[in-house]
Amino acid sequence: MTSDYLGVGGTQRDSDIALAASVARNDPTAVNTLFTEYVNAVSRYVVHLVPDLTESDLEDVVQETFIGVLRSAPEYRGDCSLSTFIMRIAHHKAIDALRRRQVVEKHESTFASMSGEDIDISDGTTSIEDGIISNQQIAMIRKSLSELPEDQRQAITLRYVLGMKVDDVADTMKLSRRMVELLITRGRSALKGKLSGLLES
Repeated sequence: MTSDYLGVGGTQRDSDIALAASVARNDPTAVNTLFTEYVNAVSRYVVHLVPDLTESDLEDVVQETFIGVLRSAPEYRGDCSLSTFIMRIAHHKAIDALRRRQVVEKHESTFASMSGEDIDISDGTTSIEDGIISNQQIAMIRKSLSELPEDQRQAITLRYVLGMKVDDVADTMKLSRRMVELLITRGRSALKGKLSGLLES
């Protein structure tokens, strides 16, 4: 993501700090930039973390996330990337939604606009999807992902759906890097087993 707040000779972190500072001052242009740059990533994360949310509930969680970001913007000091800062808030809002709601029926339209490229859980040497991109197989991947234990699903979603670095995943989940690596390894192994069974059935 690029931003007009990134000046000549500046770094991405400088851009993050400048954007957050402008948001903290309620600069409408900055607020619009923040929303435009991060709304899709927040939506994808929430959808994968809480796959049973209705479209209306998804919109509520995304809105709550950005309200939280606006309120917390004055606290941002550049200790982590702005993306990590925002996803940490999205994480808490999504978990809140997961805990206070038990949705029975899945709202399939939530995933309608998402392509198979949104999920890449390969380990760099082998591909779980094995190059398959049919809608049926994408649905298999998402179903298997939703069946993982909550902490594994969170780690896999942050690392492979949103493409965050392991250190940023650890920062978002408030866990050690070693624990996150363990969750990712176990989650990836579980997904391989689930997908193998699904593809053979």
